[in-house]
Amino acid sequence: MLPFRPHCGITKSEQWVFDQLAEAPSLDNYVILHSLGLARHKRKSYAECDFVIIGPLGVYCLEVKGGHVSRQDGVWTIGWPGRSYTSMEGPFKQAQSARGALLQEARIRLGKDLIKRVPFGWGVMFPDVQFVERDPEWDQECIFDESNKELPISTYLKRLAEYTLAHESSRGRTYQTPLSRREIDTITNSFRADFDLVPGITSLIRESHSEMLSLSEEQYSSLETILHSGNPRVICEGTAGTGKTVLAAEAARRLAQDGMRVLFLCFNRNLAWQLKHQDFAKYKSITLHTIWGLLYQLVSKNYPDQIQGEGSFNKVLEMAEEAAIDSIETGELIPYDVLIIDEAQDVLAPEVMNALDWFLNEGISSGRWVMFLDTAIQASVYNKLEGRIHSHLSTKAMNLKLSINMRNPVTIAKEAAMITGTPPPKCRRQFIAPVDYRTIHGMKTVSKISTSLITQLISEGANPNDIVLLSFRSPEEAFFKNGYASIGKKVHVLDGKQDRINRDAIPAASIPAFKGLESEIIIVGDLPEGEMTEWQLANLYVALTRARTAVYVICSQGYVNRRIDLLEG
Repeated sequence: MLPFRPHCGITKSEQWVFDQLAEAPSLDNYVILHSLGLARHKRKSYAECDFVIIGPLGVYCLEVKGGHVSRQDGVWTIGWPGRSYTSMEGPFKQAQSARGALLQEARIRLGKDLIKRVPFGWGVMFPDVQFVERDPEWDQECIFDESNKELPISTYLKRLAEYTLAHESSRGRTYQTPLSRREIDTITNSFRADFDLVPGITSLIRESHSEMLSLSEEQYSSLETILHSGNPRVICEGTAGTGKTVLAAEAARRLAQDGMRVLFLCFNRNLAWQLKHQDFAKYKSITLHTIWGLLYQLVSKNYPDQIQGEGSFNKVLEMAEEAAIDSIETGELIPYDVLIIDEAQDVLAPEVMNALDWFLNEGISSGRWVMFLDTAIQASVYNKLEGRIHSHLSTKAMNLKLSINMRNPVTIAKEAAMITGTPPPKCRRQFIAPVDYRTIHGMKTVSKISTSLITQLISEGANPNDIVLLSFRSPEEAFFKNGYASIGKKVHVLDGKQDRINRDAIPAASIPAFKGLESEIIIVGDLPEGEMTEWQLANLYVALTRARTAVYVICSQGYVNRRIDLLEG
């Protein structure tokens, strides 16, 4: 039954017919359309067929007329007293004309070859009266009345089909029945196909841009607390999308405007580039570094012979505090008035804090600092958060909590929470943009699926720079490693030097390299097979929550099945 329940306001007679058709076990191979509109009718601007039966024996239009039925001087009166209507056409001509309009529509949609194999018939049902009148306008085989109600409704449909085939045969037209399941589905889809119309990507981006970019009341309150001189040390905690980086950057700007020397640290090189060249470009009193870049620069400058490349993290950590002390003694390091750390959960290790203690006037214990962090699932990406350090710092600071997701559409935020088993956040952005899963069948189809998706997005008006490709693998092994020359697009792997991005290139990165950043459209690929580890779930959470407008996930059917299992329970 399409739809699976009737619309409101139908008559009791039509409801009875609907129920009989829906419950008839012998009609399992049939599709029954209820209330099918016919826009191209020869005599009417719009007509409607009560039921269209599509099955092995053909296609049949049924008109249902409830209540009393009479004809006087050529005028039909149909319905219960007080609720009847009159018609010059009558139910039989109405059914015949509906059948004609349906047949004409089928020729347009299906083509002549299929139509030649399919019988189209019509019938009229009077479930409330016995209709025994004879007239050249109709044959009794086309009629269902009250006397037939004791029989299965399929008996009437079989009788109607036999009559239609015999009538057509007498006119020299024969048909190949029964129709196949594929033919039945083809006919059904031509008249009432399923569809799910979603807003185009440019519409979603416009909606994203049109939403207020101002801070929420929660963020304003937090900013006031951070800037107040009575709160020299603040820990601000929030999950992805709650605006931690926005607040960190705004606090740095305002403190710099007050004449303070600000050291701003973050973990991600790509985020550091963006802040340095966009947010802080005109603020000379703000010094910005990645935490590892700062420590490497410090140690390599003081002990150039002992550091062999930026990958020597353990050696850098061991020598960082000693190098900081040496720089203080030589006057090369002048402590800052304020220290601001974004994504602090990625750097809360004792060696880091001991070194940074020398970069701040009065040190970590008594100086002025603000740390923004997420102690939930994002902390698992780098596993640098040590609980005892976090607890110790919390006792010395004002602790704030951000609870409203400002970045993600509500559907994306809830999807990320559901998949990773985290509590769903409160979302400011309520427009609907579900995560779109594109299924691959083996690794050979990944390039084809991603190429098709990128082509679709760009054809819909998306700017290539607004699409970011994220992978669980390194860029050298990622799904985007071979580029998209076939559609004239280059891939630009983000490496902390975003100034070289061509306007027509598509940015790409490993998921950890894009942590702390965001984009209008995110495409995620190279998902691990099987059950995900905590680290993998953390990365998936990060990837999904980078999107301001839309997320597409290229994955196997196995992943989709596991997601469905989560949804079901």
